[in-house]
Amino acid sequence: SSNTQKQKTAPDVRLLVVEDHEIARAIFGEQLSPDFRDISYANSGAEALTMLEEARTSAVPFQIAIIDQTLPHMSGIDLVRRIKKSIMVKANT
Repeated sequence: SSNTQKQKTAPDVRLLVVEDHEIARAIFGEQLSPDFRDISYANSGAEALTMLEEARTSAVPFQIAIIDQTLPHMSGIDLVRRIKKSIMVKANT
């Protein structure tokens, strides 16, 4: 029997990486691209909110977001709070 595990991929999952540092974005891309075909990148919380809203209205939302905690102008925590609030508002309308 082989000790190697078959790597699972998620080709149909849309992934958003929110990271303001170019080198970190490149590393994420390098590490994630074997498993995810549809990866988008945002440089800031504001850009991420715009991309998330556009994706939602196009009926092709992101399923996963990887968010840097220390973004300029809006922390990753604040971004998550705004995303959560937006989801709650849309769920109640």
